[in-house]
Amino acid sequence: EKIIPYQSEILKMVVKGDSVKQVPRLLFWGNKSLTSIDFGSVTTIHYRAIADCKNLLNINLRNVEIIEESAFGSCSSLTSIDLQNVKTVGEGAFGGCTKLTDINLSSTCEKIVPREFVGCNQLVSINIKNVKTIENDAFHDCELLQKINLENVKTIGDRAFADCKRLSSVNLRSIETIGKSAFFECINLGSVTLGENAKTIDV
Repeated sequence: EKIIPYQSEILKMVVKGDSVKQVPRLLFWGNKSLTSIDFGSVTTIHYRAIADCKNLLNINLRNVEIIEESAFGSCSSLTSIDLQNVKTVGEGAFGGCTKLTDINLSSTCEKIVPREFVGCNQLVSINIKNVKTIENDAFHDCELLQKINLENVKTIGDRAFADCKRLSSVNLRSIETIGKSAFFECINLGSVTLGENAKTIDV
């Protein structure tokens, strides 16, 4: 198994062959010229490996299974991600991706981790039909978020939807626990449906 060596000046990356499996921490951190990455056979992207690549437009994650903490944090030109084959996502993996509008989650995804999409303020909708747990700050400051299906969610963490100013209604029929300030400053939230399983609502 090979690891891509540290290179800070590469402008474009296409991984070829089956031997490269990992992108090491901080590999392209802050690279302003990188616009697209085809990860090829890579299965693991480590801590902040691609973070702050402000002009990154396209990524192909077809074989990626593990994305570590803040791996793509503040990639502010990235518009879409396909996580269909991803099994593990670290905290803040896509936080600050301010132009992200299209997210395809794995059908087996049951948890949105802390700060996973914090500050993705162009995100309007996301399908999380199989998700059971949304952790702290997961969608905090997603200002344009309007449509999200929470019917199967059992746990919502602190500030998970804080400052989601366009969110107008939520169906929480399966909810058991809601954390502190989960919907803080959701100023257009006019309809909330709770189910009979609600046990803890922490204000």
